[in-house]
Amino acid sequence: MNTHPLVLDPQRTAGEWTEPSDRDIDEAAGWIVSDTLEARFGEQLTRIFRVTDASQLPEPKLAFLFDYWQSIARRDGGKPRHRHIDVLDMVPAIRNLMLLDVRRQGFDARYRVYGTGIAEIGGRDWTGFSVSQMNEATRTSLSLMYRSCYRAVYLSQKPLYTEHTSPIWLAAKAWRRLILPLFDDDGGCAQFLVGNIPVDTAVLGTADRAMQDEILRSARGIKPAG
Repeated sequence: MNTHPLVLDPQRTAGEWTEPSDRDIDEAAGWIVSDTLEARFGEQLTRIFRVTDASQLPEPKLAFLFDYWQSIARRDGGKPRHRHIDVLDMVPAIRNLMLLDVRRQGFDARYRVYGTGIAEIGGRDWTGFSVSQMNEATRTSLSLMYRSCYRAVYLSQKPLYTEHTSPIWLAAKAWRRLILPLFDDDGGCAQFLVGNIPVDTAVLGTADRAMQDEILRSARGIKPAG
């Protein structure tokens, strides 16, 4: 897959936030799977490619996770079983680790594990919540990108790397993310193992901190996904 930025489409980034429909998600996932660069996620997404070797990854923790995933894959005949994953084996990356349960064939997912290093930068722990709930609460313009990347990994059953810039109310300027599929005993994609690394972190100023508090306040009444 090409690694250069996708093209900005103002129609997908302007105006008020709207939740992506399943049709939107499936269409965008198809762009990713087929490597069709007519895909439009906005200028915040700066890199996206399928991962075949740890040397492609710019972060040591992500390379470690990929190598660990591959070791389980070799043991399991190419499809690493989620029941063979042990969080204790991933201690070097554990603060930047997320484990998600697949929902609705990859159209959504629920955070089973949400690393403390991610939560500290993101402003809260989303353990127990779905990706769609997080997107709705934060009204992020990257909702379609998040959801379609998970759907694409579900469909392709292949690892995917993305890099995107952050909104100003987060302490990181960007995030580097690796999505790895995990499988059940029938060979279906059941979970996503994700490494998420903040880039160029800094202390938030008073105005940005206030903005973060205001945005995340709306999430306090949301109940975890059942």
